[in-house]
Amino acid sequence: MKKLILILGLLMIGLLIAGCKTCSDTDNGKNIYQEGTLTGLLSNGQEATVRDYCHDGDPSKQLEEGTQVSEYFCLSGGKYSRENVECPLGCIDGACK
Repeated sequence: MKKLILILGLLMIGLLIAGCKTCSDTDNGKNIYQEGTLTGLLSNGQEATVRDYCHDGDPSKQLEEGTQVSEYFCLSGGKYSRENVECPLGCIDGACK
């Protein structure tokens, strides 16, 4: 009986640790002048890794150089969002010049 309680306790601790997912962003949030890589949770709870990238106004078309940057940043609960920002001097490799 004691072994069963111990096993159930360890399983519960494992589930609690697995549920404590966080979001991390290598450029520390909304920093359009540094390319960042973000790891966070999709709306369905799956983990995803995304990178800031350049485009010319159409975020569905990632470019090496463009006029805007799609900047990813963390939200509460491990989730994340994206903001498209116009770069005054253009965008290269996921960051404004």
